[in-house]
Amino acid sequence: MYYAGIDIGSSGVKAVLLDDKDVVTMYRQEALAPGSEMAEEALDVMLRGRVSRREDLLITVTGISTDRIRFDCTKKSILTSLVRGTRYHYSKARTILDIGAETTTAINMSAAGKVLEYVRNNKCAAGTSMLLTVISDILQIPISDMDNEKYHSERSIKLSNVCSVFAESEAVSYLSRGVSPEEILSGAHEAVVDQLVALLSRIDTLEDIVLTGGAARNRVIVKSFSERIGLPAYVPQEPEMVAALGASLFSRDASKEKL
Repeated sequence: MYYAGIDIGSSGVKAVLLDDKDVVTMYRQEALAPGSEMAEEALDVMLRGRVSRREDLLITVTGISTDRIRFDCTKKSILTSLVRGTRYHYSKARTILDIGAETTTAINMSAAGKVLEYVRNNKCAAGTSMLLTVISDILQIPISDMDNEKYHSERSIKLSNVCSVFAESEAVSYLSRGVSPEEILSGAHEAVVDQLVALLSRIDTLEDIVLTGGAARNRVIVKSFSERIGLPAYVPQEPEMVAALGASLFSRDASKEKL
């Protein structure tokens, strides 16, 4: 038996396939406004050579666009999926900051993993991965290299931490005035961290704290955030896949409940 979890986000599809023991494979495809067809494609790729009948597969879908799914599946909220996936990696996690493409979410939970509070910030995509994408395009620095030491700068310039559109305009202006890309990048990192800290202040911060989402791969952001709050922040393997993992775990849980 196989168990699939699919996260339909604003910028693409992420999917995880489990068997009765462990993660079998993962799939990720970026796209604007992904829908049922892309989710089907994710399933086809992951199941190739493994499952010939859908009866041998349980599917759970999560994310902001589950209403676009047209095939038979169970649907779970993004909050519960993030919690389930995070607790798989860190059983003592009590606070999650999920840095999405367009929305950042702060969640705290009970010791048993029940969501207690959550807040979201989507002010023009400030404090999200979208800001890093914008700065990456302007500076021509790949997102995967943004935390490389060769781009480190002790100095930084102030970028808008309210709106990525403003930050983009400011970055272009600074660049035209001869400000170094390293200083601009440092400013972008600070703008993201500013928003993460501000968002976290709106809920009770309970240890352990876990960062998820693509921007959690950025070591500069993680280090700066931890220093600002005075607490360690943990990052799971494949942090952008946590919600899809949580959905796949719900699929496996459902199978066990039927026994």
